[in-house]
Amino acid sequence: MKNYLESLEIGPDAARQYIDARSAFVELERSKKNALQYRGGMVWKTVDGKGYLIRTSTTGGQKSLGRRTVE
Repeated sequence: MKNYLESLEIGPDAARQYIDARSAFVELERSKKNALQYRGGMVWKTVDGKGYLIRTSTTGGQKSLGRRTVE
């Protein structure tokens, strides 16, 4: 399959604009995919009088990230 730009005669300004727009779109898609790993939230949970930072997922899962310290 031929590249779209190869089959379309456009000026250098239009070609530059196309390349810039395509680069922005590719970066947007990469950023969306990367952002999926940060979905969910965080909450402090107290167990036996000690505070733990819990990461929650959008599916309801929870993972302890460690105990609260004085710092």
